[in-house]
Parts: sequence; C-alpha cells; structure tokens
Amino acid sequence: GMHPTANSGALIARLGRGGVESAAGDAGRYVAPMLGRTYMQPEHPELRRDQEVQGLTATPSSEPPLKIGGVLILVAIGLILSLVQNLGHLLGNLAPFRQVQVWERLTTPGSTAYHPNWKPVLLFELVSSSAILGLNAVAVALFFRKQRVFPKFIVIVIPIIFILILLGYYLSGLIPAVAESPDYSKQTSVLIVRFVALHVWIPYFLLSERVKQTFVT
Repeated sequence: GMHPTANSGALIARLGRGGVESAAGDAGRYVAPMLGRTYMQPEHPELRRDQEVQGLTATPSSEPPLKIGGVLILVAIGLILSLVQNLGHLLGNLAPFRQVQVWERLTTPGSTAYHPNWKPVLLFELVSSSAILGLNAVAVALFFRKQRVFPKFIVIVIPIIFILILLGYYLSGLIPAVAESPDYSKQTSVLIVRFVALHVWIPYFLLSERVKQTFVT
C-alpha cells in the first residue's frame, strides 16, 4: 500500500531536484569545404603558383584546447553527480507505472488517494525526468569531448530544465496531498536558488575565457 501524503513527498522531492544538465552539430565544419571548392582553374600560372604557396605556408589558427580546470572542475563534478541523480529520479518515476496497485489507487475515482491531477502529473514527471536525463547525458558527452558546441548547448539546457522543474512544481501543487507536504514547501526556496544560479552560470559559459579556450574541438 502507499499513503498518499508520503507518496506526495517522495514525488515532489523527485520533481524538485533535477540535474542538469540533442546537441546541434557545427554546420560550418561541413559547409566550409563545400563553399571553398572551385571548379574553375585560375588562368594565370603565377596566380596559381601564389595560391599553392599560400596553401603550403598557411599555419593553423586553432590553438590546442586547455585542460579542464578551475571552475570547470566543479562543472564536471556537478554534471556527473546530476547524471547519477537523474537516473535515480527516472527509475523512481517509473515505479507507479510498474506497480499496478499504486497507479490504480492514485488514478481510480473513488479511491482514497485519488485525484484527477495524479495521472497528468505522473505522466509529465516521467516525460520530464526522461528529457532531463537525456539532456544531462548529452551535456556530459560534449563536456568531456571539449566540443565547441558545449557552451551554447548548456546555456540553452539550463533554462529548459528550470522550466521543466517549475512546471512540475506547479502541476504537483494542484494536488492537495502534495501541496500540504513539508517537502513541497521547501521547494520554493530551492527554486529561488536555482533561479539565481541560472543567472550566474549562463554568463559564465558565455563570457569565460577559459571556457572559450577549452571547448574548441
């Protein structure tokens, strides 16, 4: 069996703690060779020779990437920990769907734990936790490969995850058993902290010189 209030606390605890963090490819890498190809040979031999010399003497402009260091070490730890945490959240959110009696108690009219919003909340929780885990996994892969797209990707992902958590918080609050739980009341301060952190991390990833010199591949 499952007490509705206890389940509500566990539910909102999972909804309120999302980790961070589909990556877009670098289109310029594929477009540049196509745009640089010419099908007309230069008519003047000296012009052709100058172009060949320039090609031989050109030096690569890209610098080798910096090692992951400084604040990025904290980012690396946070990404890994959140990946493990989000995997646990997803497995927990699958529980009502694996246990038929739990699902029926929450979604069957006439049941003591029934509320019409349980079904959409549980479905949203499952979808959002899956999306957050997927975004988190992509962020980890891009981060440790030092992909140039990582800063732009994480700047987009951070607010997306915040919005998913905020929406889950709102939807869960429509269920009295959840809204009255101690865990739910704590999530207000957690959301405020996340909102402040959002305004710290986004400028960091956009403006940091270390970030620019680390993610260059």
